[in-house]
Amino acid sequence: MDNRVVRLMENCKRIYGEEEYAKQVERLGGFKEDMTPKEQAAFINAFIRENKAQDDGKQVVETLRACGHECLSNRTISLGKKLYKESKTMKEFLEALNDRCIGGGYLHLEGEGKIIGLYKDCYCTIPKQIRKMDPTYCECSAGWYEHFFSQVLETKVNVTKLGTILNGAHRCTFEITYDNADLEK
Repeated sequence: MDNRVVRLMENCKRIYGEEEYAKQVERLGGFKEDMTPKEQAAFINAFIRENKAQDDGKQVVETLRACGHECLSNRTISLGKKLYKESKTMKEFLEALNDRCIGGGYLHLEGEGKIIGLYKDCYCTIPKQIRKMDPTYCECSAGWYEHFFSQVLETKVNVTKLGTILNGAHRCTFEITYDNADLEK
């Protein structure tokens, strides 16, 4: 497993700035590149808890979503674009994604310009490493959806976290909205 803390802190530096980044590293006791998954989870959880109260958590959400963007491979984006191009309808496109378990395998339309993404299980390894992972961590998955659909559909999308396993829900549910008028399908 790659070091998620390194990714998190690179995004922290970009979003919070060099000075605040240095303060974060000091406040959290530093980090190293060879952290175990459990150490990574504890560090990320501490980062989230330290930063949630600031600015209503907007920067921590932005940081986690940026991490989610980086979890998405160019190969998956390319495959998504290919499937989208080959599909006659948005429903057909989502079915093609589901057949390949892209985006959780349970994507469906819910009205015009709204996709619901479901994960029946938590795919993330980090939350499984510790007890009581902060549910804000799931903004990483929201970032994944945001980046995937904005790249594939070539339009701005908004993602809302509706419920997650870390919040006590039976599954993770995300709402992905886009301006239907911008799309051909």
